[in-house]
Amino acid sequence: ILSSQVNFKTKQISISFNHQKISLRGVAELLASIGYEPHISLYEINVDKVGISNANAIKIGIAGFCFANIMLISFPEYLGLSYVSDHTLTKFFRLLNLGISLPVIFYCANEFFINALHSFKQKYLNIDTPIAFAITITFSRSVYEILTNTGAGYLDSMSGIVFFMLIGRALQSRTQSALKFNRDYKSYFPIAVTLIDNEKESSIQIDKIKTDDVLLLHHQEIIPVDCILSKGKAEIDYSFITGEIESHYLKVGEIIYAGGKVIGSNLEVITLKPFSQNNFTQLWNNSVFKTKTEPYSFVTNLNKYFSFALFTLAISAFVYWRIVDPSKALDAFTAALIVACPCSLLLTSSFTFGYIIELFTKHRMFVKSKQTIEEMAKANHIVFDKTGTITEANQLDIHFEGKPLNEEEKTTIFSCMQQSMHPFSRAIIGHYKGGNKINITNLKEVKGFGIEAWVNEQHVKIGSSEFVGVSSENKNTNSFVFIKFDEEIKGKFIIENIIKEGIIELFRNLNGYNISLLSGDNESSKMQMKELFPKNSILLYKQLPEEKLQHILELQNQGKKVMMVGDGLNDAGALKQSNCGISIVQNHFSFSPACDAIFESKNINKLSAFIQSAKDCKRLIQFTFAYSILYNVVGLSIAVSGHLEPIIAAILMPSSSISIILISFLGTKYIEKKNFS
Repeated sequence: ILSSQVNFKTKQISISFNHQKISLRGVAELLASIGYEPHISLYEINVDKVGISNANAIKIGIAGFCFANIMLISFPEYLGLSYVSDHTLTKFFRLLNLGISLPVIFYCANEFFINALHSFKQKYLNIDTPIAFAITITFSRSVYEILTNTGAGYLDSMSGIVFFMLIGRALQSRTQSALKFNRDYKSYFPIAVTLIDNEKESSIQIDKIKTDDVLLLHHQEIIPVDCILSKGKAEIDYSFITGEIESHYLKVGEIIYAGGKVIGSNLEVITLKPFSQNNFTQLWNNSVFKTKTEPYSFVTNLNKYFSFALFTLAISAFVYWRIVDPSKALDAFTAALIVACPCSLLLTSSFTFGYIIELFTKHRMFVKSKQTIEEMAKANHIVFDKTGTITEANQLDIHFEGKPLNEEEKTTIFSCMQQSMHPFSRAIIGHYKGGNKINITNLKEVKGFGIEAWVNEQHVKIGSSEFVGVSSENKNTNSFVFIKFDEEIKGKFIIENIIKEGIIELFRNLNGYNISLLSGDNESSKMQMKELFPKNSILLYKQLPEEKLQHILELQNQGKKVMMVGDGLNDAGALKQSNCGISIVQNHFSFSPACDAIFESKNINKLSAFIQSAKDCKRLIQFTFAYSILYNVVGLSIAVSGHLEPIIAAILMPSSSISIILISFLGTKYIEKKNFS
């Protein structure tokens, strides 16, 4: 076995092995021998139905059924009543409760015991350890009391612990399974492409493509490898990679890069590299994409210390009463573990995060885990991509400013632009659809500057201010296309990005955050962005994917907690490196690179509301946690005194869990009303 990576939340493992020394069957047998028989799948095409698994649903159902019936049968005990006339009836109902509790202890609660056992093996006290210990003590003492006819036991509390814990975990796992975020880049390419060999077409898997293979690519197909166009003309859409607006028009002999999408007719290409050596694969192979261990949340750390403190207190109470009054020693020890079981602390985070994740989903942000919400709350520097995030993708605001153009001049201008491949020319032609066109033969294009032509004995120049000879104090001339006939400047086309609705309000609400803009575009929109972004914002243009990632690293090295908001594959490295990466998509089914959250583009103005909700969530958890601690202190003060009656323990434990669930639910509703109304 060369390497293995385990995702415990999704119960998935990725294994690399030497097939010459061990077969796939051997790996499967090895996993089965240690208790983990594998279900093997390759890039799952059929997505499992989102929701609670059947096994978990059955456990919750059984635990709830047993919990309710044990409480119902124990109702006379709660009221202090006894079957005076028939002690046999009392014993019968207590034994019945014991029988009903067996499925809870041996089936529903097995995961707590398994996790606790693993933690002992790793020499670590996890949250399941005191839970498993409390369940064991509660059940053992209940069995002792029932069999010796000295009491009714704590079976209702034991089944309540298991029932509420299972609900809390199921609520969280249900939302975590809603989307698969850690897809490899290979998941976005076709499984196979068409290979042309000796004029015969056949299918070939993309990982079998070799250098100099001839491929036939179809309309709307993602190009799997870097290649050279060998026949015809090509229109390639790289927005899948860059998120930027313009299509690229290529001729025979020009390079087409992997990740582009074919627009129009089929293409015949010759491959330059195997699939594994794509132009952007180096970005995905960056160490930032390797699996990272999530840091422990503050709740996890507090739970760990609470567990240690609880054991210390329970043992101390047992030792004290063993010396002072031995008859109260066991009561004090078990009551402390029952009443102050840290499951209520885990419910604090599980239910609150579960409700908040549901709230985020309701308002069209799909978060990967509770860790995403915690990182969102801690962020102090927000980095934005431009196209598709701040501005509308594939949309430009174009209008002409200058002397009115007659039909002949319009025909000349658009006919010249028709022969140019510059993005601004294509954008203007697309905006002013229709109109007459004439054939222009005497035309020259200076790449990146403009075009000039002789039409009807007129010298026409179309392009930048420098190209047509216009002196301008406006530094934003990169977004202008000037028109010149002979020596007369007719005017200019003004090309601006269309700012998404609500962006101005968003930046106003983000007051207090440091903000950066990382754009793959040129500086044509610099003045527009400068007016839009808050003062002292960092605006960077012509950013390659590696440069975006490097900027995030530099901010983090300065101690910043960085949130990245982007939409293209060129943002993938930055999204993954950031403390919290949010991918903006046009709809549910859009491509989204590795990220911590997926967010619908049309709701970008709500981003500040989500950030504030994440902060409020942290405060709600802290409040609920403090309430839980206070509740436990009150319960423990009674427990360590050695005077805790079974009725009090039976009521305190479920009441603690139920009240925490209620506080989390009502608190989340308040957060929604406060931030999204």
